[in-house]
Amino acid sequence: MKKSNLFLTRLSLIFCTSFFMLFSCTNDSESKENEVVSAMSAYRTTSELPANSANIYDVYGSIQYDLLLAYYQTEAQPVTLLAIANRIDSIANSNSDFQGVKDAGYERPNLTRIEYILSTKITCATGIISGMPISIQAKGSLSNFVSAVLDFSNHEEDYAVIYDYIVSYESEVMKDSLLDSNDQKILLTVSSIARYATYAKKKRPKKNMDPDWDVLVSCILSSAEGANFGAAESIVYGLVAGVAENL
Repeated sequence: MKKSNLFLTRLSLIFCTSFFMLFSCTNDSESKENEVVSAMSAYRTTSELPANSANIYDVYGSIQYDLLLAYYQTEAQPVTLLAIANRIDSIANSNSDFQGVKDAGYERPNLTRIEYILSTKITCATGIISGMPISIQAKGSLSNFVSAVLDFSNHEEDYAVIYDYIVSYESEVMKDSLLDSNDQKILLTVSSIARYATYAKKKRPKKNMDPDWDVLVSCILSSAEGANFGAAESIVYGLVAGVAENL
């Protein structure tokens, strides 16, 4: 009987220790990511459009915008989806900021999914958002946000109006007690990317090397698709689709 109790006690200790180690590793991973994002956000803090330092994930939109500018400064830009993805992958992997947010499990974009988004555009929005690993509350919030941003992008010439809407939305997301940390991370990542993408489209006057970014339906939807996997994927998915949509 004593041996049995001793065995159960040891088994319980092993289980508790394993659980603690697993929990600690998960927290360490999340903590390290938050530290990287916080450090990069602090480094990039600015009051200039289109930044919003209140959004801790602002850096993701900023990185995508930097990669977008770098892409359009290259010569002989490709015209096929595969070639576009390869070029962007090369540019991203030479960008130290992107490397700082790319985790070990990073996966290159699924071009079949991007082709689907490019061919269906806004009609696939419901399916993309409904399949995201976020709460029902967050899905409704994201759906309304995407619709509003695309409407603003098509009908509002003054970027400041769009910027104010997105910043106000981000403030609401950060205050919403019904959204957990994962919900907020994904919503704020997509909103950051949308804020910079709409800026690229509306920027006037444009410099000679600024991208001719006329449409961004696929960019925003693909960024949402990529957010299923991670922030780096959200950046690249949106950029690949956005460039292809603007051919």
